[in-house]
Amino acid sequence: MIGIDTYSWYKLIHLYQDGWQNLITRILSTGNLFITHEVKKELVFRFSENSHLFDMVTLLPAIQFDYRLYEKLGFDQADASLLEYSKREGHIIITEDQLMIAEATSLKENIIQLVNYFGRLFRSGSISSKELYHIVRRLREMRNITEKKEKYMLNLRSA
Repeated sequence: MIGIDTYSWYKLIHLYQDGWQNLITRILSTGNLFITHEVKKELVFRFSENSHLFDMVTLLPAIQFDYRLYEKLGFDQADASLLEYSKREGHIIITEDQLMIAEATSLKENIIQLVNYFGRLFRSGSISSKELYHIVRRLREMRNITEKKEKYMLNLRSA
């Protein structure tokens, strides 16, 4: 399963509102994406007008763990809940949070950026080359990815 953090949801919602409703709905409906109760609280608070999108993914049960350890590292409860699921269950987490990505690098966790998830979808045949192209270009326009990352992702289409 794959968890999605709050800021990545912001990007997905932006894409959804930017004309990609069918693609985002198709992706969210696959059944392999999840959020935690802590993430859902943040999402409903920040993006209540898009709550129908959050209902398309699995809501995993709250798990007991020591939030203080994560708070000392600078993570909020939503991030901590995703990191704990990644640690315990090996679930992949989609995030744009540089602190989480850095934590993943140091702990060898399964944490990727949203654009990498779209690359996985392309390689599995779930999205087309054209869809990947436009999504990558839009994420670059939103300053979500670097130019280097944009080129790498676009080169996947010819690999």
